[in-house]
Amino acid sequence: DHRDLHYPLRRQRQMCIRDRIWLDYIKAHNEKDLEKIAEINGENWEGYTADGSVVKGSDNHIEILSNWFKSSSPRWEVRWMIANAGENEQGEIEQWLTTGNDYYDVDAEGNEIFQYNVHDVQFKDGQIVKINVYSREKEVESKEFSY
Repeated sequence: DHRDLHYPLRRQRQMCIRDRIWLDYIKAHNEKDLEKIAEINGENWEGYTADGSVVKGSDNHIEILSNWFKSSSPRWEVRWMIANAGENEQGEIEQWLTTGNDYYDVDAEGNEIFQYNVHDVQFKDGQIVKINVYSREKEVESKEFSY
């Protein structure tokens, strides 16, 4: 069947679209462009942060970002992206992008903050509907190592 020949091209195009949406999303965060972030967020947006916090709803997300941006200047730099898809419990194919991002900020005392972030990002109809954030502090050389 000739449609099979087009599947890899269609999949590649979908991956490029997700990459572009994520890069636009990060740029909007770095520029504190709440309008653009809200435009990319799906209506039922959900965010799960590394500290266990959960935010549900695009409006709540924008309100939290607005308050955060007033007193902080976080910045992210995308290092890598891997597009993937998987079937959910209902048998629907979900579109995801896993990204590695460097996170920079300055704390209240003026000390630089750096973290490695991994974001698992779910897309639906060209919008972001869910983000899972994982984070690790900058490495510090140590003679001891623990898991």
